[in-house]
Amino acid sequence: PNDPNIINDNFISNDDTVISGPRNPDGSIPDSNFLKLKPESLFIDAGVNVGMSFNGAAPDLGAFETEPMSIDLINEKIPIFTFPNPADESFTITTNQRFSAKIFNRLGQIVVDHIKSPIVTISNLIPGLYILEVEINGDKFQKKLVVK
Repeated sequence: PNDPNIINDNFISNDDTVISGPRNPDGSIPDSNFLKLKPESLFIDAGVNVGMSFNGAAPDLGAFETEPMSIDLINEKIPIFTFPNPADESFTITTNQRFSAKIFNRLGQIVVDHIKSPIVTISNLIPGLYILEVEINGDKFQKKLVVK
């Protein structure tokens, strides 16, 4: 609690100039990362349930409740398919392009890297929601992947 690095270790930004700077036309504070928790913050799910809505196993400590990891839409010009999804032992990536891929957990950590084969073994992953990131010609595309 008395660690001087606790702010830098747990918050994306502690730069408060956004709250004293110019406002949006509607009077609101511009969107920023001020006091938003880092994905690996020890304050995530560290609060006590007092009846307000929250994401995760428990409320977060701090000014904001973290949002579930967002998913970018797949570029419809490059079709990428995964099946089955949900999957348990393995899944298949199909696309008409050469690709490489990675799988991230909900904390944004890489759990499977250097995927170049269409058939991906995931039997070592615990059940849950993951993000499959497929890279084609330098462009990155994300898809939700559910492991049973």
